[in-house]
Formats: sequence, C-alpha cells, structure tokens
Amino acid sequence: MGEAIGIGLDVLGDWHVIFILILMIVFISLANYVIKYKKKPRMPKVKPAPASAPAAEGEKKPEGEASAEKEAAAK
Repeated sequence: MGEAIGIGLDVLGDWHVIFILILMIVFISLANYVIKYKKKPRMPKVKPAPASAPAAEGEKKPEGEASAEKEAAAK
C-alpha cells in the first residue's frame, strides 16, 4: 500500500498532470460562463420630444391653461 501512495504522489506531481488539470479547470469555467450568460434586453431608444415653440401673445391658449392662469391671478 505504501508503494501505491508513492506512485500516486509521483503522478500528481508530474507537470503534465498539473498542466492538464489547469486546462480542464479553465475550460469548464469558460463553458459554465457561456451556459449561464444572459444578454440584457435592449432598451428601446427614446427620441427626445421636440421643443415646443413659445405661444405668441395673440394665439389662444387651451382652456386648461387659460383657466389655471385666471385662478392664479385671482389669488
């Protein structure tokens, strides 16, 4: 039995075995990353709203804005 342990330690200490073990760990880690990788969903591009031109004095304002201004002036 002591001879088997000595042979096992010699095999595990060989540079070929260590090199192949490191390659296997890298390959398994890479495969695991590829399997679990999920792309983030693309966010739709939102175009900024065009700047509205300021209303001229002669133009009529919508009813909601006109009534809000009247209430503010009354206070």
